Amino acid sequence: MDIIEGFFRIIGSLICHQLPSRTIYLQGCQLPMCARDTGIYIGIFISLAYSFCTGKFKSDRPPHVFTSVILCLIMLPMMADGVTSYMGIRSTTNEIRLFTGIFFGIPIPFLLIPAANFRVEGSNKSPSLRNNRELLLPLLMGLLCGVLIAKTGLVPWIVVSSATSIAFVFLIWRIVFTIAVRAKVVSKGAGALVAVSGITLGVLGILFLISHFVLQPLKHLLIK
Repeated sequence: MDIIEGFFRIIGSLICHQLPSRTIYLQGCQLPMCARDTGIYIGIFISLAYSFCTGKFKSDRPPHVFTSVILCLIMLPMMADGVTSYMGIRSTTNEIRLFTGIFFGIPIPFLLIPAANFRVEGSNKSPSLRNNRELLLPLLMGLLCGVLIAKTGLVPWIVVSSATSIAFVFLIWRIVFTIAVRAKVVSKGAGALVAVSGITLGVLGILFLISHFVLQPLKHLLIK
């Protein structure tokens, strides 16, 4: 268990400050990411799972304008929570950080996935969400996950840690894939997947070096 916990903590350290006071504990174990980042990547994981199950990974256009506006609006509470708490206007809690993070994370895949498939020339007929009703299920799933994690503590630590880590790595991979495809560095296919995976490992390696030699020592100094 110590090896597994250490592995997830390393992944979490690539993107998160991991301050104990801002992190949720499950079964006595600290999650690898803070409450807000846990929420963000749980939200991303939910939308990725939904997109996979509904065949949306080949979507070539973002949702229609009204649905896209709704996606942007549900991202605002986390930004407002972060800004107002850091400015000292109000205090926040790990539960608020978790829930606002979840609703910030849910829209990201629906906006990101079509970016690599969008055709500048030609028609794009497959939106990542066809209507507002399709957004309802991911939002309900996000609300349920938030309640289970924050209120009951029944969700196994390893399940939440795995979901957030998978979502984080996939997000990096998808961003690299999108940039590579749009820049025409690679074309779609098995070779592109291998190349993008290699680049992603390089990006994660760079993040590890930055975290290990810069961010983590700085965090320890600030905690002291």
